[in-house]
Amino acid sequence: MINPLRPIWAALRDVFDEFLLLMGCNMIWCLLSLPLLWVAYVLISAGATLPAAVVAMAGVLPAGPATAAMAYVANRVSEGRATRVGEYLGAMRTYARRGWTLLGIWMLGFLIILVDIGFYMGVGNLLGAIILGLWVYLLAVWLALLIYIFPLMALQEEFSLRGVARSAGLMVVGRPIFTLVNLALMLAVIFGSLIVVVPIFVITVSLLNVWSVRAARALIDDARRRREGAEATEATPVEEKGRKGQVRPK
Repeated sequence: MINPLRPIWAALRDVFDEFLLLMGCNMIWCLLSLPLLWVAYVLISAGATLPAAVVAMAGVLPAGPATAAMAYVANRVSEGRATRVGEYLGAMRTYARRGWTLLGIWMLGFLIILVDIGFYMGVGNLLGAIILGLWVYLLAVWLALLIYIFPLMALQEEFSLRGVARSAGLMVVGRPIFTLVNLALMLAVIFGSLIVVVPIFVITVSLLNVWSVRAARALIDDARRRREGAEATEATPVEEKGRKGQVRPK
């Protein structure tokens, strides 16, 4: 079993080593992404669901490339490669379409889930409670997918939406405890940063991205080791033995 705390320790070391770089990228991401997302939050808090959904989807336009570029920088940092803030800005142009695609699909699904949860919270019977529980479970899975989709995008040589979705789904379903622990810790970091306010503008987003890359890499490396172990086992010849354990000559 993979230690679910390993990615956060590795991410903290990466952040310590590249603090100024990641702080600069974090501030740019916040400047581009937070305004519209904050307006969407205010609208949905006021009960204006449709305007909030429209603003949230509009927020994908700046946030998609910014988030994809963060994944690119986080991947380079996790590999120990020298990176500059200028490369983050360049990655926003390079990965803009991928960012819009991934975050757009994810945001649309997220909004649909929230609407359904809000609807079934008002249904006061057993069937409504069961369906509500299913939607809450789906919300947890949907949030967990966000841990892996952008790191997988950054790790792919040629972008494949189907490949990203399939791999992320397998990671969530195949390693539920690992994913759940990391998701819970990430949500705790987000809520804590929002309460304190300052960290969200300084380092939180960068930390979460490096953390996600480390988590995805840990699962990929574990899958590779398992596959190599299985192949080695299959390749080992089995000697035929006769009576009393004697090896038969071939």
